[in-house]
Amino acid sequence: MRTLSASEIKRRGIIAVEQMLSAGPVHIIKNNKLKFVVLSEKDYENLTLKSKHRKSLGLSQMLEKPATGTMNRRSINNRIEKMRNDWD
Repeated sequence: MRTLSASEIKRRGIIAVEQMLSAGPVHIIKNNKLKFVVLSEKDYENLTLKSKHRKSLGLSQMLEKPATGTMNRRSINNRIEKMRNDWD
């Protein structure tokens, strides 16, 4: 893992990040914790393209779809109650 401290960036400037980016993403450490990941523009484009082409639906896409369930509130509550009783 390529890491660089925030203090090193302050000292050397952005050139420190640029030099490390040639070998891939750079993790930035601040207050002794990994805080950021810096990507090259090419890596960022690849990452965003992959996420757009994913076949599985994300949560936001699922929430945008209309509800297709056939259960009403009473049947859902009964089902939950039955499950709770089975736990005991």
